This record gives sequence, structure tokens and C-alpha cells, in this order.
Amino acid sequence: MVPLFGVGTNFDALAYAAPDLGYGPDLFYAISNVNNDISVLCTISPSGAVVSRFPLRSGFNALTFAAPDLGYGSNLFYAILTEPPTSGNSTLYTISASGTATARFNLGTGFVALAFAAPDLGYGGPNLLYAIATDFFGTDASTFLHYLDRRHRHPPRAVSERS
Repeated sequence: MVPLFGVGTNFDALAYAAPDLGYGPDLFYAISNVNNDISVLCTISPSGAVVSRFPLRSGFNALTFAAPDLGYGSNLFYAILTEPPTSGNSTLYTISASGTATARFNLGTGFVALAFAAPDLGYGGPNLLYAIATDFFGTDASTFLHYLDRRHRHPPRAVSERS
């Protein structure tokens, strides 16, 4: 591991976007948890400049970017917001570069990571979101990779459940 530069503290999620979303091309985007009530979407340039862009509610723990339209528009961030540990409920959000965060659908509990894959990996077509969830409320605390079925708004399915 090679440290590049300091970015601050309390960052929980990181994504990269090549297109210019209004702040310049080829930027990292990160969610910083300022305090218990608010998070902030920040840009991080390859030269090390960290700029706070707009506030978000607290609780976001995963972030990815998708240039293609996945059903909600193109050039959007997708994020997972997890309620406090007492409920652990996770919701998929879209976040536009202009600052609009929109709840899309409930994921269930224990979701902690999110990724976008453009190629068809064999789980229902190209341009899918994948997420990792741990069953914290079960007896074995198993962790599963899921794909998110945006077309039917069904609960996430484990990747072993190929469509």
C-alpha cells in the first residue's frame, strides 16, 4: 500500500467517476460523516484537493457510480443508507451530482458495500449493481454477495440464485 495524500477523517465510502459531472473529469467522490446528523459528498482530485460539495443525511456506508442509465437516469451515484444498528435496515439511494438524494427501494438488513458492473456477469444482464450483506440478526453472521434487481424491485438475491 502506498499512501498518496491525506484527505481528512471520517470517510466511509469512495467511488470514481471519469465523466465531468459538473466538478471536472476524473474525480474520486467520497462520503464524509461530519457528525451523527450529517454526511457530506466530497470530491477528491488526483492532485489531492478535497472539496465538500453538498450535505446528505447521515448513515450512508457505501457508494458507487454508474454512467449508464440503470432505470433512474445516467451519470448517477448509487449509495446504501443504513439506519442505526437497532434496526439495521438498508435502503438504496440515487445521488445526483447536483445534490438530490432519492430513496429507491428497501434492501433489507446488513448491507455494507456496493459496486456497479457494466459487463454481463451471468446474473441477469449487463449494468447491474452488486452489494454485500451480512446477516447480523441471524445465528451464523454469514456474508453474501447479492445482485440488486432494479427491474422488479424484488429483494436482493444472492448471486447463487441466477435468473
